[in-house]
Amino acid sequence: MPRVDSDLRQLVALDALIELRSVTAAAALLNTSQPAMSRTLAAIRRTTGDAVLVREGARMVTTPYADSIRDEVRELVRRGQAVLTPVRTIEPERLTRSFVLRANDALATAVLPRISERFSALAPSATLRVVGEPTTSAEHVRGSEDAWLGEVREAQPGTRHEQLGTTELVVVGSRSAIPAEGLDIDVFAARRHVVVSRRGRTRDRIDDTLEALGRQRRVHLTTPTVGMALSVLGADHSTICVMPAICVGLALGTQGLRAVPLPFETAAVAATLSWAEHLHTDPAQQWFRSVVAGTTRTALATPPE
Repeated sequence: MPRVDSDLRQLVALDALIELRSVTAAAALLNTSQPAMSRTLAAIRRTTGDAVLVREGARMVTTPYADSIRDEVRELVRRGQAVLTPVRTIEPERLTRSFVLRANDALATAVLPRISERFSALAPSATLRVVGEPTTSAEHVRGSEDAWLGEVREAQPGTRHEQLGTTELVVVGSRSAIPAEGLDIDVFAARRHVVVSRRGRTRDRIDDTLEALGRQRRVHLTTPTVGMALSVLGADHSTICVMPAICVGLALGTQGLRAVPLPFETAAVAATLSWAEHLHTDPAQQWFRSVVAGTTRTALATPPE
């Protein structure tokens, strides 16, 4: 069986020979020597069993067989070149596909409205599917998602990451639970806490910091989403919740709530966009990531109102 790469080269050469009806001209077009093109023509003749080009007086003419396959050969060459030359630019307004974004709840709650607005304005015929975080960290960017937006504490093999910025943690609660001057560490620890955890965990980095300072808090309730936590805070005025400052605008939109800084220092939440290595060079994926990354970066850089 002939090698595939040889077949492709012969097909390109055959297209040039039929079109130009000259071994010398075909060689010049394909940037090869005349003897090399003559050898290619000989190989084509052996493969097809047809002369393809024959001399008629002072000129070369194509055979009836060559004339009959002219259009088919040209189309095959065009299609082959299209496959081997990936499109590097796209027109977002022509996209009709779906993009899947796996997102951390807090970040999604804060930035999804902006991402949705930007996405639909640029690609009105495309669909954005947002799914929640997986139950285990090993599932990040290993499923059907195109990108994952959240906090990455440990890099996963086969993935790429882009740091988008950070957001500080703040305390949110009712005005009766949090005075205007804020909370000291003892009052903070004594309050009933709502913890946002998709897995229902009652412990997070706040507990580690409190223990290092000789304090302990009581977790009254866990919820899987920021939205649920805010609804509880709005109804139960004895509870407080620690959440990213980027969510403050939404928190203050809930009647009677306020947000203040933590009474101790702790690491900020780093927002990261991650994606699988095999999606890195795809133009549509690059466009999608630019929309998510650019919008999120702007939101993180905008002070909470």
